[in-house]
Amino acid sequence: MARTSNASGERFDAIELTVDWRPLPQARVRLGPAYDRQCNTAQYVQRVGDRLASSSFGASRYVFADVRQQSYRLDARLDWTFSPWLSLQLFMQPFAASGRFSRFKEFTTPRRFDLAV
Repeated sequence: MARTSNASGERFDAIELTVDWRPLPQARVRLGPAYDRQCNTAQYVQRVGDRLASSSFGASRYVFADVRQQSYRLDARLDWTFSPWLSLQLFMQPFAASGRFSRFKEFTTPRRFDLAV
């Protein structure tokens, strides 16, 4: 299990399990389900034109938001060795992910990380 965070409130949590199996000397199968959850505090959403915002960013406002994401995946790998010079490797990674935006905000000052909610 991995967990990281920083001073701005961003977080990342992950858990992963890997199974490694050799059914034959020339074959190797690896399966690994995983889940991760993260919160990003400054995800870009869109640019909105605004003539009154000419003092910052050339008549545009840039909208950001907090986003909470979750994803599930399954890493699947098959290695098959036919000879010292020939092998086959297959890799698949099906996944599902979702995210939710909240606390929409914009920059207040160019070249600074000052945001108004």
